Amino acid sequence: MAGHQDPNPFDGVIDWIEMLRKNGVQILLISNNGEERVRKFAKLLNLDYISKGNKPFKKNIIKGCKTLKIPHENICIVGDQIFTDILGGNISKIKTFLVTDIYNEFEDSIIYKIKRRIERYIINKHYKKKEDNI
Repeated sequence: MAGHQDPNPFDGVIDWIEMLRKNGVQILLISNNGEERVRKFAKLLNLDYISKGNKPFKKNIIKGCKTLKIPHENICIVGDQIFTDILGGNISKIKTFLVTDIYNEFEDSIIYKIKRRIERYIINKHYKKKEDNI
């Protein structure tokens, strides 16, 4: 929804959030970032949130489900990181959608770059490309 160090949402995020709301989708932001960053970001998007989410651990994901008061089978986690968002959803037995990451790799730490390379390897090795499913 935003760059690793950027406090502002990517282009199109606000419109996407509004489209989801208009279609009756409830949204809760669960972020591993700290309270101050997440609070400011969530306020820009008028979203409820959980900061310091500790994904992939399920405690705050389950807390989020209870906050929304929606059965697990009607919830999905949308995220761009396999080792936090997707793994956390799978551990919590919640549907997940992996979206393409958008970031400026020149601004990120070496650890983040390594993690993203491993994720790309997993995606390329284990997930079929869209053309294979047509």
